Amino acid sequence: MARLKNEMWEKFANAMARGVNQTNSALEAGYSEVSAHVRGCELAKKPDIRARIEELQKKAEKAAVAALAVDRQWVLRELVANAEAARSAKNQNAVNRALELVGKELGMFVDRKMDVKSPLEALNAQQLQQLMDFAASLTGQSAASIGAPEAMQNAQVHQPAVDLVNSETANAQPV
Repeated sequence: MARLKNEMWEKFANAMARGVNQTNSALEAGYSEVSAHVRGCELAKKPDIRARIEELQKKAEKAAVAALAVDRQWVLRELVANAEAARSAKNQNAVNRALELVGKELGMFVDRKMDVKSPLEALNAQQLQQLMDFAASLTGQSAASIGAPEAMQNAQVHQPAVDLVNSETANAQPV
């Protein structure tokens, strides 16, 4: 929307957009003290003046945001300046930290999670014991000498409970 045709209305809209109340906006626009209250109320109700006030408020808001905006370039410039200042002060910790932040911002360092699983994790105790015995037979060594944990060397291999039940019922005497 362009400026209002009436200069007093434009001044009123500018004052209202700055947050001045209706009466004081009318006074700033040039209306007399006697009529300022009534004129302020009348002008604030006019659709074209109301639209102009909203437009001016949006412009002011955008300007304020732009003035306060911190963008990526500014952050990077500040970090580089901090690194240079720390280097001249011979503060290597601060230099490294500033450079680390610059590198992170530029995507140079990516935190990666590495999930390493051993294929032996899927084996039960009996299978591990068989594997150790097999390795020992290939090398001609005992399970102890090829690095089997002591607890594993001394552990007894147990059959699953289902097998024990089956073996007991197989040996049972008829009554």
